[in-house]
Amino acid sequence: INLLNKNLDYQDSTKIFIILIVGIVISSSYIPLNNLFLMANYPEIQTKFMFLIVSFNIIMNFVLIPFFGLIGASFATSLTFVFSAYMLKKLAKKYIDIKI
Repeated sequence: INLLNKNLDYQDSTKIFIILIVGIVISSSYIPLNNLFLMANYPEIQTKFMFLIVSFNIIMNFVLIPFFGLIGASFATSLTFVFSAYMLKKLAKKYIDIKI
């Protein structure tokens, strides 16, 4: 960030950016499969999966933002990426009987 822009406002967001990138990197191999249940003709499971992920993100933001502010919001989003990968793996085994 420092190489691209010398603005100090952007330098303050480095920690937030790193936290978000860590969550994305950890779950990156599962992100392309987020619509797996639709492709397998299970739209109701896809809806439940998405509802679960969004609910998890809302709850984590509700818990972490009051204590940690923007760092808490980025950590909640990062955890949500990891949680979605875990749940995708678990639900794919249960409903489609595939191991991913």
